Amino acid sequence: MPKSETINQGRIIAFLQNAALSFLRQFVDFIYPPYCILCESYLKPHENIVCQKCWSQQQELEIPFLTCDQLKRKPGEKWWFDGSLALFKYSSATQQLVHYLKYRRFSKLAKPFGRDMTKVLAGEPWLESIDAMIPVPLHPKRLRERGFNQSYLLAKAAVDQLEIKVWNDALIRTRYTQPQAKMQREERLRNVTGAFRLNPAANIENKNIVLVDDVFTTGSTMNECARILRMAGAKKVISLTVVRI
Repeated sequence: MPKSETINQGRIIAFLQNAALSFLRQFVDFIYPPYCILCESYLKPHENIVCQKCWSQQQELEIPFLTCDQLKRKPGEKWWFDGSLALFKYSSATQQLVHYLKYRRFSKLAKPFGRDMTKVLAGEPWLESIDAMIPVPLHPKRLRERGFNQSYLLAKAAVDQLEIKVWNDALIRTRYTQPQAKMQREERLRNVTGAFRLNPAANIENKNIVLVDDVFTTGSTMNECARILRMAGAKKVISLTVVRI
């Protein structure tokens, strides 16, 4: 068979496969229409997982960026990072979306969160001085359990429109820690102390870093990661999260 005919047949087969998949998706959507995970209303063609109405009802922070002096902390407590940048206030809707992202494997939620992270980053005067984003790492066991690191997905989505590198392996989680959602401040601090180390191959000296995670509560996790980075010579460390409580 001539080569040109083989190529044409391949194109026809690929076209038929794509057409069949498209038809199958439309058929499944017709039988099992996609619904918003919050209000269960039917999603419009341009919507994905969450309808625009529910997404717009999340409460944006009036002041997205707070310096460490503006953050709540215990007297004498040392902050190793320079400030906290976040998108939303704590609300039941945002909590539910973060829960779906982390525990229900709705990894696609990282994209709209990352899109909004891009917006708040673009409004900060120090953005041009940032050298890289570093996601808070998961322990390998937790990564296997979850299937992905939500902090890495958020960081990747946030830099989609920005010329900033993501250093996914700069920090290493050395200890398997318990989830901190229901822990008190002192418990959170003990839980993460000594849980991270710097990758020997990472060159952090004199670098300006954005640390990315999903939720900023007491800042214990961010502070421990920032401590490792500052001890390695990082010049500036900014916390970036979806929620600040």
